[in-house]
Amino acid sequence: MMSFIRKLLIVIGAFCLIGGHTAFAEKSIKPKIKVIAMPATSEEFDQQVRLARQLIRHEDYHGATAVLEPLFSEVPNHSLVYNLLRQCYDKLGYLPRLVDLADHMIKEYPKECRYFLDLARVQVQMQDS
Repeated sequence: MMSFIRKLLIVIGAFCLIGGHTAFAEKSIKPKIKVIAMPATSEEFDQQVRLARQLIRHEDYHGATAVLEPLFSEVPNHSLVYNLLRQCYDKLGYLPRLVDLADHMIKEYPKECRYFLDLARVQVQMQDS
């Protein structure tokens, strides 16, 4: 028998696939664009992201996390940093940190279904373990 969280994950996924997430937004409101302060220079930011990706390719998730966490603190709404950090936490089994990460992005972008899906996936993982 399917648990409630699994059913919820299926419903949210189906809702996103059919484009239901646009039902939350009013048509007359333009999307809010946030200007995000980058680390000292975009070159330094790119260098840190490249380093984190290289560490992930070599399966050094602890090292990549050490690079990405300070970067996420400086640029907390950057989706690339979020995705890389999410991947590291997932591989390391840091489920509570994944919940915090998804919660942060849900608060910042409440109309983005992918963050709700990420949170639901983690909750299923936590229930299974």
